[in-house]
Amino acid sequence: MVQESLGVNNITESKITASFLAQEAIEYVKSVRDSDFASGGSRLQQVISECASGCTIDTNLNPSSAVAILPCGGICQPLRYDAVSRRYGYQGSGDASPYRRRVEVSPTGMLHEYQLTVDVSWTIDGYSRTLVTERYLYDLVAGREQAEAELTASYATPSTP
Repeated sequence: MVQESLGVNNITESKITASFLAQEAIEYVKSVRDSDFASGGSRLQQVISECASGCTIDTNLNPSSAVAILPCGGICQPLRYDAVSRRYGYQGSGDASPYRRRVEVSPTGMLHEYQLTVDVSWTIDGYSRTLVTERYLYDLVAGREQAEAELTASYATPSTP
């Protein structure tokens, strides 16, 4: 009975960790989008391109870092866990963890809208598990640019009586 309870506790703890790892990647991409909106940047378009077929995101690194977001295709490398900082990442020290995080960004078919899918997979006690989290993301910079262009065009077009 105690052994079974410990096993359930391990599973629950691993699901919570996976959930945090998924949310961390979502917040990272949203932060890139929001920074673009504030500065007029285009980093989100690079994220969309790099993550079209799956990518890793090291949330410990600045988004402008060349290795913060790397395409990985089908199976991404395991996250490393640094026991000193108590953080997961792909760069630096730490041991390989049981978690793999794959981020994919794909167009929804709606103008400037993208589906952000984070797939966290791991093996614990001999069982493989997967947590998939999806969010929808609107490209604020492209949307603003389109709205400004349409507004400018409507003022530039003379009206006919």
